[in-house]
Amino acid sequence: HFEIVKSLATVSHRDIVDCIEELNTVSRSFTDRAGKQLRFIIKRGSDGTIVWKATIRIRCLKINTNTNVIESARLLTLRQFVVIYKEIIERVSTLSSPQEEESCIANSPERSSASRRDELTASAFFPMSDKTELDDEDTENECCVCMDRKACLMLSCCHEFCEICIDNWTKDGLHSNCPLCRTLVSGADDTWVLTDKTDQRDYASEVRGYLVGIADRADDPQS
Repeated sequence: HFEIVKSLATVSHRDIVDCIEELNTVSRSFTDRAGKQLRFIIKRGSDGTIVWKATIRIRCLKINTNTNVIESARLLTLRQFVVIYKEIIERVSTLSSPQEEESCIANSPERSSASRRDELTASAFFPMSDKTELDDEDTENECCVCMDRKACLMLSCCHEFCEICIDNWTKDGLHSNCPLCRTLVSGADDTWVLTDKTDQRDYASEVRGYLVGIADRADDPQS
């Protein structure tokens, strides 16, 4: 995950704002059957310091669009936002086949320009040169400890582990950090379960469930 770390070092505040706007646009297209959707917004005052990359917090809100009520929320660090951004954009990108994209671009020059803008926005975090590495699923999902079994859990530091290795690390109750970088892991909110790729026909419902479910992982809805 070196590229994520490198992106964190070079990303600008404008890039963050653009990516938040992009996720909000995407989220509006994936309102679930109950009328719930996600909205991302920078927490007021969290990005006003010189070291804003360390202090910034992005609020992820689950909103009931029928009542305009915020049902739950969670605060994301910059690193957590990057991970979620990457996950959402990758999942949404699978909903359109390359043939469909080419057809849309050919029939609409405006869509072509919009697509180029989207690529520039995404490239602020994930350069096009990373696609080859991301396509190598076996390498991407390899456990960082044993380097043998497939990883099924990812911590907030973006390191991935198989269930056996992370269980061995935490079973004595003495370790509450990442085995590699020693980043503190406070609990379930700092852990993501890695899912296998599913049939493309299931992606639309999967993305809706994923998007709306993100905010439910907060312990304190008022955080």
